[in-house]
Amino acid sequence: MKFPVKVGRGAVKIITIRSFEEEHLVADKVISGSIVLVDFKYIDSNIKQRILAFLEGTIFGIDGKMLVLRDDLVLLLPNGALDEPVEKNPLEFVRQE
Repeated sequence: MKFPVKVGRGAVKIITIRSFEEEHLVADKVISGSIVLVDFKYIDSNIKQRILAFLEGTIFGIDGKMLVLRDDLVLLLPNGALDEPVEKNPLEFVRQE
């Protein structure tokens, strides 16, 4: 399997999953080098967990990253999509006192 070196222009895909069968569409997009924003707002929570498990395996297989932005919104990043490693969710609010 060839890993993408750099994510190209127009390579961000937004997919709203409506059925379990669409998990392969999402996996194919991220494997091909696209950054994929997945919206789970129309899916049952049990099916969502199964899809997330499948996508976690896909991301692990291509050495990518999965960022949970909200309960129903996930960002999938293929290997090479970021210049620097992500240690934690970059959108997480950190309060400094």
